[in-house]
Amino acid sequence: VVVVDKTVALPGPGTDLDVAASGAVVAAFSKDKAERSFDLNAAEKHGNFPPPSPQSGAAFVDVDKGVLGKQFVNGHLGFTVTATLSPDGRTLATGGWDRRLLLWDTTTGEQITERSFAWLVRRVRFAPDGHLLGVAAWTPVNALNEGDSDPSLLLYPVALENATIAA
Repeated sequence: VVVVDKTVALPGPGTDLDVAASGAVVAAFSKDKAERSFDLNAAEKHGNFPPPSPQSGAAFVDVDKGVLGKQFVNGHLGFTVTATLSPDGRTLATGGWDRRLLLWDTTTGEQITERSFAWLVRRVRFAPDGHLLGVAAWTPVNALNEGDSDPSLLLYPVALENATIAA
């Protein structure tokens, strides 16, 4: 992450950056450079994902000091490609190519819930009031997705008091 004249080293290649209304900065990163390949796609079709890694996740970025803050790692299998912070700063959402959306408690650093999809999550963002979470995804190459095709853009109601993602 380059901040004006400062560079902040991430544990792995950067994949997303979000600046919350509060000014808090969150960066997502993965162990390896997030590039799609035929081999990776074939492995994922069979449910074969790389293991979780401390070099794949999200972290707060202290822009003033030029350092990483609290990290949220070892959640996604393979690539973590997106992260966003709730407006109240208590919940972090991450998405990955493992087809999962994870919610994290920013105080404890613990994963608090997850939702699985039939496709790769590519972007997540909270609404300004925190009551909706937008999820964008790459839809499968085969639009039928073996009978489990979902839309590529979704809005989920979120209850941050108990960190749930409504169906």
